[in-house]
Amino acid sequence: SPLAYDWIYAVTKIEFDRKIKIRNGVINMCEAIIQMQNSSRNEGFKIGNNEGIQIGKTEGIRIGEMRGKTKGIEIVRNQELRKIAVKLLVSGFSREDVANFLRDFKHLS
Repeated sequence: SPLAYDWIYAVTKIEFDRKIKIRNGVINMCEAIIQMQNSSRNEGFKIGNNEGIQIGKTEGIRIGEMRGKTKGIEIVRNQELRKIAVKLLVSGFSREDVANFLRDFKHLS
């Protein structure tokens, strides 16, 4: 009946008008329920997918920042160690002593 259609339309909003089939002016309630469930499930998938992408991006950025910081610290530390090694060699330490120092330093850090 028109009243039933108006009530269901109001409950399901515009989605109902687009997705529910009307047969000979009578709404098939089973079809309506199935399509509403499908619509809800699809909407849930879409929301979940978008949320997953957002979480993935956020996590990826966080992991990237952490790895970038770690890599940056490592590069700077290696540059500093090279400078120290050069100073030690210039000061008269043997290559073996400098190599041992660098090896021991890496074990400490």
